[in-house]
Amino acid sequence: MSDKPELREAYEQAKSDGIHYTLDAVEDQCKDMIKSANDKTANLNSIKALDIFVKHKQFLASKLSPKTFGSDQNKLALTNNKGEKFEIEWSK
Repeated sequence: MSDKPELREAYEQAKSDGIHYTLDAVEDQCKDMIKSANDKTANLNSIKALDIFVKHKQFLASKLSPKTFGSDQNKLALTNNKGEKFEIEWSK
């Protein structure tokens, strides 16, 4: 790709399109869950699973395209079902 800038540009565009496609699908799933919650047909497990799924997709987007979706945070904080926190920090 270093010899063919047009190939690099096409790759970057395809990668960007894929990230946006995935995030659009996540947005649709969130809207469906909100509708289910309003209809009182959603359960807490489904909502928590969607929350984890959304965070996972956000993490992937931030790693695949850090300039667009990245953050300035250098740590990941997780909480278990007992409310205990676990943090992972890294340096650049």
